[in-house]
Amino acid sequence: MPQLTVNDGFRFGCGFILAWLAFYFAAIIVLAIGVLIAMLFNVNLPLGGRLPGI
Repeated sequence: MPQLTVNDGFRFGCGFILAWLAFYFAAIIVLAIGVLIAMLFNVNLPLGGRLPGI
């Protein structure tokens, strides 16, 4: 069985952080697209009521 090194841990940690950052930015994009579609179709949003705009 191969031994784990500090380099392996570093690569795992960086990959884990990058995966969370990618998820965070994807969630922001999905949320922004959802709000844009709600504005375009004049849909009532659950928490903020209707957004001013179109």
